[in-house]
Amino acid sequence: MGLFDKWKKKEEEPKKDPYASVNNPQKVNVTNPYAKKEETPAKADPYANIGKSTSNDPYANIGKSNDPYANIGKTNNDPYANIGKGTTQQNTVNAAPTAQTTTKQTGTNKSVVFTFNKIPTSLAELKSLPEASLDTPFKTVALTMLALLTFEKNDELFFEMLDFLNGPGDVLPCNKSFYRDRMRGKEYKARSFFKGSTPNNDYTPTYPLKIEVFENPYSYPEDNYAILLVESSGADSQRQVKLRRKPSTNQWFIMELQCLADIRIPVSQDPWA
Repeated sequence: MGLFDKWKKKEEEPKKDPYASVNNPQKVNVTNPYAKKEETPAKADPYANIGKSTSNDPYANIGKSNDPYANIGKTNNDPYANIGKGTTQQNTVNAAPTAQTTTKQTGTNKSVVFTFNKIPTSLAELKSLPEASLDTPFKTVALTMLALLTFEKNDELFFEMLDFLNGPGDVLPCNKSFYRDRMRGKEYKARSFFKGSTPNNDYTPTYPLKIEVFENPYSYPEDNYAILLVESSGADSQRQVKLRRKPSTNQWFIMELQCLADIRIPVSQDPWA
């Protein structure tokens, strides 16, 4: 075979393409470094579902309606939302029962007039009067001023009645000294609280005996305490009577008579009249 025939035979032989499997990997078995490799399954990404509402993401519901922390800082369901603010919301879950409190009584510019047919001559007679229930401070004040009328003839009877009107409090020797100092020789003070009395008639009240007891917007400074007022025809301003209520019996008792300061003397005793 000549040289030309050898060259021609060589040209006719198929050439081996080293890159033949790049786009057609099935033609040859030669390993192509650029051939597309078979993909392996990707590893699970623990952060892949963040922000998605899947059941596997514990943070997916943050800020949504079913987020248990969504209401923090809001006033509807957050028991701590009002801390530091003017109002608080009580958390009633497993809360201990609160004690019942009484509503503070508010005074008004009211007055009550009481009528008595006579001055009682014994403690039993005083207790038989309807006002002896002592269920309002007005009744207690009226009955006390009626009992004060007995001082002129029998101060020990007055102290016996006062012991009933004082309730749990005792009439001590110092209390008796106080009343004797204020009333001895000035028994007209007691009569001056009843209607019809004036300095000109020696403070002689009209019958039946009538006395008016007053309250004002400041008469109840705190629960179970009262300051009522009475008028003396020998004074220019009302006088105070302090009382205290016993809740178990709903009775009002005398604490202090601040109505026995001096008044104008009767005309019959005034050397300048």
